[in-house]
Parts: sequence; structure tokens; C-alpha cells
Amino acid sequence: MGFDRRNGRCRRKSIGSVIVGILSPDNPSQKYLLTTEVLTAVSSSTIDTLFETVMNLVWPDGIERENVLFVTDAATYMIKAARQIRTRYPNLLHLTCLSHGLHSVAEEIRSLFPDIDSLISNAKKIFLKSPSRKQQFKDVIPLISFPP
Repeated sequence: MGFDRRNGRCRRKSIGSVIVGILSPDNPSQKYLLTTEVLTAVSSSTIDTLFETVMNLVWPDGIERENVLFVTDAATYMIKAARQIRTRYPNLLHLTCLSHGLHSVAEEIRSLFPDIDSLISNAKKIFLKSPSRKQQFKDVIPLISFPP
């Protein structure tokens, strides 16, 4: 977090990290963190710029634009950035992380069933910071796991 002197408030800083590896059907490759940068804004254009910067790090003698996989979350600005990047990388494959997609589905279900959402939320609060409640639960029902 940074401090904004104009209005006396803290502002969040956005961080962009890029991890690369080689895709191989035979064995997983080593993954490398190439860069972590503070972004001036969270937008498709800042992601596009970060992506291009990293491609120049990977291929300093000329970017190989044929086989690039771009894995992101499903945020709107990431999808828009992928569309922009695809204009320069004709075979770009953009995948959104499955866990983010499942989370979006779960959030939609929670919004459709507010009573169930409240029940789950209260159950989580009961166990969150209470080792004694967790132990009581295990003593009474040893074969059932804690609520997620």
C-alpha cells in the first residue's frame, strides 16, 4: 500500500508477476519467475505492455511469436489484454484459470441462495478462530471433515 498525499488515504498498489516455463507433453518443465512489477494501473494496456516486456526478456534476439500460452484469471481486463496481444501473436492460446472460473460459479450460486450463504458464513465463523470448538466437533463427529 502507498500513501496518497493529496487526500491523505492509503491506496493499493497492483503487482504484476510473470512466470514462464516450457510446455512439453513428456514432462513438466521448471518454472521461472521472470519479473514482478508494480503496475501504474490495472488495465488491459498495462498487462499488454508487461507481456511485451517479458517476451523481449525471453527472446532478446527476436520474439518467437508462434507458440505462446497466456494463462490468467478471468478478469475483464485480462480477457481484453489477451485480445490485444493476439493481434501480434497469431497462435496465442489464452486460458483462464479453472479455479477462478469455479469461484465465479460459486459466487453466483451464493447470490441466488442468500439463506444458504448466511448459513455457510456463520458456520465458518464458528470454527474460524476457536480450537476448542474444532476439537468438540471432532469429538462428536470424528468422521466428518470441517466445513470448507
